[in-house]
Amino acid sequence: MTKQPPIPLADWAGWHALPPDRQQPAHDKDKLQNLRPDPLPAHVGLWLDRCLFEPKASEDAPDDHPGRRALYASAIEALDPVAEPPALTHYRTLFAAWERLARTDHPGVLGRVCEVRARSRVLLHPNSGASVTDGGILLHHSYGVPYLPGTALKGLCRAFADRLQEETGGKIDSPNGAVLPEGWIDRLFGHLPCQGDRGGEASLCDFWDALWVPPEPGSPGAESPLALDVVNPHHGAYYSKSSPGQDGERVPPKESDPPIPTHRLTIRPGARFLVRIESADDPAFGAWLDWILTALLLPALDNEGIGTRTTSGYGRLVGVDGPAGGGAAGGATPSERDLALISRTRNDGALHATFADGKFATLRGERARQIFQSLSDTVRRRIDRNKPTRLQVVYRKQGNAYTIEDIQETPTPSTPAAT
Repeated sequence: MTKQPPIPLADWAGWHALPPDRQQPAHDKDKLQNLRPDPLPAHVGLWLDRCLFEPKASEDAPDDHPGRRALYASAIEALDPVAEPPALTHYRTLFAAWERLARTDHPGVLGRVCEVRARSRVLLHPNSGASVTDGGILLHHSYGVPYLPGTALKGLCRAFADRLQEETGGKIDSPNGAVLPEGWIDRLFGHLPCQGDRGGEASLCDFWDALWVPPEPGSPGAESPLALDVVNPHHGAYYSKSSPGQDGERVPPKESDPPIPTHRLTIRPGARFLVRIESADDPAFGAWLDWILTALLLPALDNEGIGTRTTSGYGRLVGVDGPAGGGAAGGATPSERDLALISRTRNDGALHATFADGKFATLRGERARQIFQSLSDTVRRRIDRNKPTRLQVVYRKQGNAYTIEDIQETPTPSTPAAT
């Protein structure tokens, strides 16, 4: 049997992703800029990593990437909710299962969930010549969508805690109102054995990767989470060492050097991500998780930013309910009423309500069991089978969390007065 020569993956993708009447020779740069796959890619990450339809850069034109514009445009379109392409349809199913897992309490584990929204572009990928995106975007290996790594969120929290410790002289109030003891950062986030004479210590809390929240089809402002950004480096020859002077040294940069506009993929402002942090199921840890979210993570995302180019305003995210507060939990607020999706943890009977704006309320104990038993048999069966069940929920904000006060099958026009 004759062994066939290997085929470059980019060539294979070009033959299979494009119809024969749209395939163009690699040297036709004008047409390469307008190529579109049909159908759109089902995995955007694999598409960007392996399917660049263009020749390698030559010495005469090292920055000439005619196929990259088409590659980026296809990646953006593949996650656009307006057209509901295959990649987004598949991801919705995966995200729904992941979200149920993130919003459910598990035996021995206590968790907190919040949703954050990008208020500026976000750059997360390290700058590397091995990536088609040149250090613009970080996509999930399995799902092919943008996400915020849990390690980055945890590192941001620790860095922000170190800064607070330095600025306040160590006088930071804990969730119970007492001043935090010395070494609280190491005990909360863990440390390596090389730090001092103590052995290593694990963190008391874990940060999940924050996945992109796909907008509902047809919802106002629904857009792809990816967007193009333009960078204008002015001194490419100086930084790339490609233009040595007469003495062999690099030519110093000049104000007359022309800018070279280049495109990069970024996370679009407005994209939302679901954050979950968790710890061992101990009553004392619940207030600490709330404190980490409201006093460390959300202020750090809003003020410091995550990823690269944060000094230029990139990487800023805010909680969907507004700017984060700080410190310990405050008093209760008046009750409110709204429709919410209801779920239940069967092992302990806890009730959970997820509202359209991203708020999450919960209730445990005997009162949760009483409310559940007051519902009709049909509704209880739907909830226990994890079927979408939307009911009227009376809830109250207590400190940094929301608590369910009542669940009603029949909407009533009146709103209960505050007690």
